[in-house]
Parts: sequence; C-alpha cells; structure tokens
Amino acid sequence: MDQDSIKKINFSISGWPGSGATTLALILANVFERECIYIGSIYRFLGTKMGFSDKGINRPQFDEYIEEIVGKTIDQFSDFKLLNESNLILDSDITAFRIGKHPKVFSIFLSPPLNTRKERMASKLEMEFLDERDKVLEKQYKQLWGVEYFNTDTINQKHNLVFDNSNMGLELELKEVYRNLKNWGPFTDLTLNDWEGIDKKTETIINDLNDNGKDSLIKSLKDKKLFPDPLALIYEITSIFPEEVSAFPDHLKKIFLP
Repeated sequence: MDQDSIKKINFSISGWPGSGATTLALILANVFERECIYIGSIYRFLGTKMGFSDKGINRPQFDEYIEEIVGKTIDQFSDFKLLNESNLILDSDITAFRIGKHPKVFSIFLSPPLNTRKERMASKLEMEFLDERDKVLEKQYKQLWGVEYFNTDTINQKHNLVFDNSNMGLELELKEVYRNLKNWGPFTDLTLNDWEGIDKKTETIINDLNDNGKDSLIKSLKDKKLFPDPLALIYEITSIFPEEVSAFPDHLKKIFLP
C-alpha cells in the first residue's frame, strides 16, 4: 500500500440535514485514522456563545442570521483545508459545490428524501423544523455562492459519489463508499488484503458505534488528536483569514480573536 499517496487524498462528506453525513465522516475518520473536521461544530459553538439553542426553531433562525455574516469565511476555510492539507476528512454542507471534482478530494454526498430524514430525527426536537431549515439553507447558499443545494443534477456533477442511503444500514453504506473508492485515484493500488483489513476495522467501528453511540467515535479521534475542538478551528480561521474576521461585527469578532 502506498500510504503517502493515500494520505494526500482528503475526503469531503456532505448531505442534506439529517442525511447521516456526520456519522459517515466519523466512521471513515476512525477507519483511515484521519483528522476529522466537523464544520457544524463551529456553528454550534457560535450559536451557544450567542445564546441560541441548536434545537427547535432556534436552529433555522440562527442559520439564517449567521450564514450572512461568517458563512463565506468558514466556507473558504473548508476549501483551504481540503486543497492545501492532507489526510483530512471534512464534514461540511457545500464544499464540493465550489471546488467540484478535484484529484486531491474524494467527495461524497448523501441525498435521502425529506421523509427519511425526518424519520431519522424523530427523537430530536429540530425534526419539527427540518422543512424550515431546508428552506433557509437553500436560500442562504443561493445568495452566498449561487449554489442550488437541492438540485440533484448539480450535486451529481460536483461530487464523486452521490447516493440515497434511505434503505441502507451502515454496513451497506460503507460498502458503497469502498466499492467506488476501489476505482478512484491512489485507492486503486490497495490490495485485496488491504481491503480485507479495512472491512474488518469498519465492522469493529460500526459495532462500537451501535453499542456506545457517536460520542465513542469522537472520543477515539480526540484521544489521537484527530478531532479539533471548534474554538481551535475558529482561531485557525482567524489566522488564515484575518482581514475577513476583522470585518465581523464586534460581538462575533470577540469570539474569533484569541
């Protein structure tokens, strides 16, 4: 296995709210032992600092408010990380919409329909406002980047792998990812033994997830210093894009400045 070539490739994991993109990103990060950057954690951290809840109607209200102010800067940070660093898995909504199919990035988009996403979020308060959140994100991404977030033709054009995971368990979902990886870039050089090892490791990680929840996967990454906390990401954004941060309103600038 040519580990150097493999590690140069980054993963972009995206999907509509409730699609399961974050779970997929956490599993892949643990399987391939890569740094996992969860862009959603930045928005959740900012919301908490500003007194917004990440549940119920607060979530779409906060999305609508914050995207106009910091959205472009955080999106540019996502692009920068994927194109300039290595061995990353980045969980974000629309990164591949901007960079498109790129030889350094294997991009995945999960596209289950709204009813499936609602069923998966049935135990969460924000499920009741998922329609509203979809509308807010559709509007904001159109305004910020001219992106049609729910246009399946555009999604297929921009991503390496797009699939509806409605009727898939995690095992089938990962098999679909690996089936496509085997025919892409440096992953084509992996041997049968390599893939058997990946399959076994995947099975162990999925069992851990089923037994102990997503927090166990996050802890495993944190223990290896592969899951940066949102404040560290915020300070990194400031260091890379100081001019953009300096234009934020004072109450947000105080959060972004160390």
